[in-house]
Order: sequence, then structure tokens, then C-alpha cells
Amino acid sequence: MRQEAQTEEKLPQEKELICLRQRRGLERMKEMSMTGQLATSKAGHDKDTLYVIVAEAGDFVLVCDGRLKKPENPKRKRRKHIQPINTFVDEALLAKLQSGERIYAEEIRYALKQYNQRILHKESVKMEEMYV
Repeated sequence: MRQEAQTEEKLPQEKELICLRQRRGLERMKEMSMTGQLATSKAGHDKDTLYVIVAEAGDFVLVCDGRLKKPENPKRKRRKHIQPINTFVDEALLAKLQSGERIYAEEIRYALKQYNQRILHKESVKMEEMYV
């Protein structure tokens, strides 16, 4: 009986810790510059679409994929509706994004294509290792 009471007491504390960690994660995400980072959409009609974050505006980020959403007219999404990927575009494109220079849709498409090829290559290597 005493053990049951202790486990019930731990649950609210654990929930509190989880909430605190999530808040800290959101705060860190807001502090870091996400410009040039790859992200997928978590919500909306474009769910699971891969984007490049081209700018930040408060609680929103501006994303483009170089095909439907071009750099001239990026899509505005709330931070909570995207899932950042721990990958950035190459240095040349990142420097252009951070300095505010003009970027072209081809550059965005090329960056996304490079990322997709890296992922496919990793998957094919894993598959080969499984069958060897």
C-alpha cells in the first residue's frame, strides 16, 4: 500500500519535469537561429513536406521548398507546426540566407535534393549490411 502511494506521488512530479523540459526545449529553439535549417511540416494540408527555413518572424518561420513555395513568396508557419531537422543547408546558401541576399528556387531545390540523396544512401547502406 505504501509503495502504491509513492508511485502515485511520483507521477505528478514526473509530469512536471516533462513539462519543464519541453518548455526549456522551446526556449532554446526560440533562442537559436533556425534560418537555413531543414524542417518538415507537422500540420496542415502540407503535412510531412520538407522545407528550408528561410527567415524567422516572431512565433512564425518562413519556409520554402523551391517548387510550390518559392523564396519570393515563402509559406508562413507557426514554429509549433514544424519539426526541425538537425541539418542545415550548405555554407554558401546559409551565408546568403543570413545576409539577406537574393536566393533562387533552384538553390533551395538543390539543397533538399542533396539531403534526400544522403538519406537514401544511408538507407541503402543499412539494407546492404542487413543482407551481408
